[in-house]
Amino acid sequence: MTHGKEKLTQEQRETLLHENIAEIGTLVGCLISSGAFPKSDLDVPSTDVSQSIISWAKEFEDKYQGPDFDYSKGVPELGNPAGYLDAIDHFTELKMREAKWLTEDYMNDKNRFWNMEYYVDIEFRVTRTIKVTAVSDEHANSQAQEWWDQVSLEEATADADNMDEFCIREVLSVQESEKWQ
Repeated sequence: MTHGKEKLTQEQRETLLHENIAEIGTLVGCLISSGAFPKSDLDVPSTDVSQSIISWAKEFEDKYQGPDFDYSKGVPELGNPAGYLDAIDHFTELKMREAKWLTEDYMNDKNRFWNMEYYVDIEFRVTRTIKVTAVSDEHANSQAQEWWDQVSLEEATADADNMDEFCIREVLSVQESEKWQ
């Protein structure tokens, strides 16, 4: 397996897996002691927990290539962790959430990395026919563009059935439009 520029020996890989197991086990222990993973209430055998920790440690290593992974580029599915240990913790929380081993309070805590607020640039398209007063086709195009620039997101998405790209297909005078009706 290649880690960055080096190739890990089997011994190094085993050591890394043991470190991952220890980190995951520590987090699981903290979650049990805090009540966020109410193991006794969920009737989860210790062997299931142990096997999951080992499996998750291997999966994490295979997927994220240990501490040589470049976390500075971001790992959105892990909440863009600050580094290796943070990534393991986030990965473990996701696995525990998938296994339904976390309380609703813990999962819904607004400070969980999966509940963070993000700014998302979106592009949406709405086709509408509007009537403008203008002196020429070009002026009508300009008027339509000014109208579009003033449309709010709420107004633009109010009629979802008319979603399409904003583009001026043709400009018809009201008289020409009435001929087609």
